[in-house]
Amino acid sequence: MAARDAIKEALSAFAQQHQGVHYALVSREGLPVASKLPNAVHEETFAIMSATMLGAAATVNNELKGEEPEYLTVKSSNFETFLTGVTKDLLVVLISPNAGARDATVEFLLSLRRLH
Repeated sequence: MAARDAIKEALSAFAQQHQGVHYALVSREGLPVASKLPNAVHEETFAIMSATMLGAAATVNNELKGEEPEYLTVKSSNFETFLTGVTKDLLVVLISPNAGARDATVEFLLSLRRLH
């Protein structure tokens, strides 16, 4: 099974097991590949901005002579958004309600990085 398909299956399974979790699989160029996002979200804008955020963080780390970030988080009062690069061509965005299990989400993201 290709890495892309394995990641899609893993994301779908994770979202089914964790109530309120949404996700997007996005190309590094910012094109949506697969998603389960809230209805009000414009998928194309969400994808390009997610790729931009991860790219900006990677640039900051590069300037500091570091590696690509393992993951980024953006926390709001109602949810937390997690971003990580999973292959050289793809990134994953997970949106989890604040009541969600943060440690389980981070561990899941890191496991996706090991799939390829």
